[in-house]
Amino acid sequence: RGWDKYLQFTGDELGCLFADWMVTKHCESGKSAASGLLVNSAVSSRMLAAIAKHHGCQYSDALTGFKWLANCSAKLCEEKSLTHLLAYEEAIGYQLSPMVKDKDGVSASGVFCEMAVHWHAKGTTIRGRLDQLSKQVGYFATHNGYFLCYDPEVMKKIFDDFRNGGKYPTVVGDLQLSSVRDVTKGLDTGTSDGKSHLPATPKDQMMTLCFKDGSVITLRGSGTEPKLKYYTESSDPTGSEAAQKRAQSVAEVVIQHVLRPAEHGLQPAKTG
Repeated sequence: RGWDKYLQFTGDELGCLFADWMVTKHCESGKSAASGLLVNSAVSSRMLAAIAKHHGCQYSDALTGFKWLANCSAKLCEEKSLTHLLAYEEAIGYQLSPMVKDKDGVSASGVFCEMAVHWHAKGTTIRGRLDQLSKQVGYFATHNGYFLCYDPEVMKKIFDDFRNGGKYPTVVGDLQLSSVRDVTKGLDTGTSDGKSHLPATPKDQMMTLCFKDGSVITLRGSGTEPKLKYYTESSDPTGSEAAQKRAQSVAEVVIQHVLRPAEHGLQPAKTG
């Protein structure tokens, strides 16, 4: 309603819409928002953390894959007496029920229809609700992609060069870093003890760079394909266009100064 073309929601947008809905229904049942838990993968949108903060519920990220997401939620719910509300990953996977500890498209489809009917009755649409959410917590935009890297030693060298023997850089190009989470090594320069809360993955390369402007980029080697993937995200209070422009700019700087495709023989993503 009010738009002249169809919109295909991204995995992150759907995840955030589900989160908002699940927290709302949780509170309507008489339970405190603080007892609800939202979880997403480390390469999914940080808009979920912003939504959790806005509603006053609990949030955690986890390694990619639903064995990690579902187990993270189950563990935190048991340890802290929380209620599972949502676990999701940006590559389209949603766990809306604590009964099915895996992604479940059947229940997600049912909840989506329930949301659509509700917001229609309120005089808006699911897309309209997403815009309302963005105005409340900020407009988030991603810029993701990958390079082909057929040599595991080259992949390792790219990450090791940035690690610099444990003396992580404080700048990338003209961007100031606030912290580095090196999941491969189990380290996080942004925590008080210097440790990542995510399980270390010594056989897999994965690192998240957090910048002082709030932007983040996660670099990781694919576990199934010869790809070096990057997931960039920025937010802006004024609109999605500004956030998108910033995310693309951050990705370009990291590609130029960290990945250095020409130097490392990385091949661009295949198209078509």
